[in-house]
Amino acid sequence: MRLIGLENKKFAVFGLGRSGLSSAILLQSSDANVVCFDDDLHSRKKAQESGLYVEEINLDNSFDFLLLSPGVPLRSQNPHPLVAQALNLGIPIIGDVELLYYLPKRPTCIGITGTNGKSTTTALLTHILTSAGKECAMGGNIGIPVADMPSIGKDGYYVLELSSYQLDLLDKFFVDIGVLINITPDHLDRYLSFMDYAQSKMRIFQDASTKLIGVDEDITKELANSLDAMTAVSVQTSFSEGIFVTDQGLLYHGKQKVMNLSGFERLAGKHNWQNIAFCWGVAQKIGIDQASFENALHSFKGLVHRQEFVRKIDKVSYINDSKATNPESTEKALETYEDIYWLAGGRSKAAGYDILKPHLGNIKKAYVYGEAADEIADFCRENKIDFVICEALRDALLMAHKEVKEGNVLLSPACSSFDQFESFEHRGDVFRSLVMAL
Repeated sequence: MRLIGLENKKFAVFGLGRSGLSSAILLQSSDANVVCFDDDLHSRKKAQESGLYVEEINLDNSFDFLLLSPGVPLRSQNPHPLVAQALNLGIPIIGDVELLYYLPKRPTCIGITGTNGKSTTTALLTHILTSAGKECAMGGNIGIPVADMPSIGKDGYYVLELSSYQLDLLDKFFVDIGVLINITPDHLDRYLSFMDYAQSKMRIFQDASTKLIGVDEDITKELANSLDAMTAVSVQTSFSEGIFVTDQGLLYHGKQKVMNLSGFERLAGKHNWQNIAFCWGVAQKIGIDQASFENALHSFKGLVHRQEFVRKIDKVSYINDSKATNPESTEKALETYEDIYWLAGGRSKAAGYDILKPHLGNIKKAYVYGEAADEIADFCRENKIDFVICEALRDALLMAHKEVKEGNVLLSPACSSFDQFESFEHRGDVFRSLVMAL
């Protein structure tokens, strides 16, 4: 990948994680002038070893752009000092996704966002496009930096998972096809209000010619009314236009019944039916026939760390749902399985766990650990769920393995991973390794 129009432009790149480092390297190879920095010494050394100029950033009018890591606060009440500097100087603040604007020949870009479900939808849609013979690549928040995506022709497709943080950092680049799955309270420490967070999600539709929006929350129903020429998607409500799935798993597009989704074992549950419904809407827009679509659903192996079946030992299945970093995501797992021995914990997002109450009958026992252990234990106690408090995930798993004779040992933490792990991927990898060693 090479960018055009940025020759000799001066960039400050702050945050040298995977996306920041890849962006800085791409910018330098595209003849931009790059100064980069990270508070972490290891990240700075890695950037220097990659041939980048590393120096503490002090912005002035000579800079054309500040490229910011999505992890750096932008819109909160206490933005990072560099953000304040850039705003005072009128320097555009962008993220790595913005670099797609400077591609010489850009493929059709499909952007997928939502509080939950966006990773599965992104991976599934990419699989559907690939299976149908379309040239495509996926990237963004799913763990593949935009700068690491392969160059493809203008007749191809980029499928981008976009977080609200990444959407906040868009300036000139916006997607051609926008998908907004849902909006529930999350990351509120980074936003002024829930509506502020929701408005960030709505940026997915800024210049999109095709708009698909889930309308199963009050907030999305309200926001959908402000969109022109949108397609509504629901797994709760049937309507004569748009796309919906019945309680029995029947997918409808308008008044036409398309297919029965209940037979796709790796895509079980209403949340996955919702993901399929969005993929169907995009597939129809770009001309993928139903037979190719169904074949792709059958061959999809699922997403790592998202209700990932790891192993069965005797009558006990071990399931890795480490990507469930909030209660709304865990709700989907508790709704899908029965006879659950629930491993939960980490760093609480302070949203509360009441959303889980309709599915607590599926839990046989909870094994809670980490910073949020006492908080989740209180929730279990109030709702008469048998539980035990453990120090770490490893202890919780080993105790469950010792006690459970039949059922599903489910890691679905409902919390972020940052008390004991580097990321939800790290947490899921550790869980998988521990299970394989049992």
